[in-house]
Amino acid sequence: MADFISHLPDHIICLILSFLPTKQSVVTSTLSKRWRPLWAHVPTLDLHSGAHHPNFPATVDHVLSLHEASTLESFSLYQENSTDFTESELENWITLVTKRNVKIVELNFDSEIMVKLPKCLFTCRTLVDLRLEICAMPTFTEPLSLPSLKRLYLCLVQYEVNYALPWLLEGCPVLEELTVSGIANALDQLIVASDSLRSLELELLFDNVNCFVLVDAPGLRWIKVNECSYLRIGFRRAVNYLVEAEIGFNDYMFQENEVLCAVGVLCFMQRLSGVRRLKLSGSVEEFPDLPTAQLYVSFSNLVSLELATDWRIIPKIFKSAENLEILIIHKGYENLKRWSEAMEGQCACILYSLKTVVIYEFGWTDEELEVVQFILGNAGVLRKMEICSSADGNSPETRLNMLEIIQSFHLQSVECKLVFTWED
Repeated sequence: MADFISHLPDHIICLILSFLPTKQSVVTSTLSKRWRPLWAHVPTLDLHSGAHHPNFPATVDHVLSLHEASTLESFSLYQENSTDFTESELENWITLVTKRNVKIVELNFDSEIMVKLPKCLFTCRTLVDLRLEICAMPTFTEPLSLPSLKRLYLCLVQYEVNYALPWLLEGCPVLEELTVSGIANALDQLIVASDSLRSLELELLFDNVNCFVLVDAPGLRWIKVNECSYLRIGFRRAVNYLVEAEIGFNDYMFQENEVLCAVGVLCFMQRLSGVRRLKLSGSVEEFPDLPTAQLYVSFSNLVSLELATDWRIIPKIFKSAENLEILIIHKGYENLKRWSEAMEGQCACILYSLKTVVIYEFGWTDEELEVVQFILGNAGVLRKMEICSSADGNSPETRLNMLEIIQSFHLQSVECKLVFTWED
């Protein structure tokens, strides 16, 4: 078989090798003299090690000493046992890659012992994308400077003091995307402050139930919050430019004081009332009916609503959504009951301008059919309803009978088209 790859230009081969872990890239040097020097010019370094590898520091030193690329597109370091190297060795490695104008750095130390990151990482002027997992922030005593950083991912990072994160963000003047997934230590307060931030994802779990999250990012366009205590999330300034929001619930949110927690959810949602696209997910069976409707939210700009949760959440949160055009329902719970309980009169607020409805995982239960019948009979400007269902276990005759049931429903909109999709 002809070896056409070896005849490609060096830069093309280096591009191909950049998609491989560095260990595999180095192995290609044994193929022939033609391949021997190429791995050293690949603009990416991806160094991973298992649970215990005492020679890992020597391996990293050797790779960095032989690597000749003048600039680095990315540097990835994954180590399961942080005792295999010292903080001084880590600082030397980071110093070397920052001198090569690295753009992307990924550090993951999946170990019980927290690795403290070197300060030199936070003064890299070329860094665009930074991903940190299971590590500790250093003690900052001097201003940080990450003037090119646009994306920051922080997973189970340890912060010595409450102001560690805001100090970090202050040194990122063009940061656009931030993800905070868990905190490795107990904090009283986590401040997310950035005028340049456009995208924010928070997943703090109830391990950090006592940590108050204060968001000060008026330029946000997208926000995702999941598994959080909504009683302990606040906004310092309004988020008037918000386009899309994804909000996740869980029943254990309401186990201590369900009414108080529900009020926290509604107060949080009120700050998102200007959003255009909203997705609600998770379990809300324990979401209580509040004695007052004063906190219910008017979503005057909402165009698209996606529900990956119980339909009954709508009358518990929504006061109105007069401009809603798209409704997407994921029927993700097998034990849904009484979907139509809260529809009459209370869910009409989302039907005035509804034009498109899509229902996934449709199971053809009586409750689901009631939802379809209610929407078709009340949405006066509906143009399309699409129902996606599994074909498993349903013969062609059974499917036809199912379709005839829905086609027999009264259509309030004469322009409405019914679309049925059968998924294998």
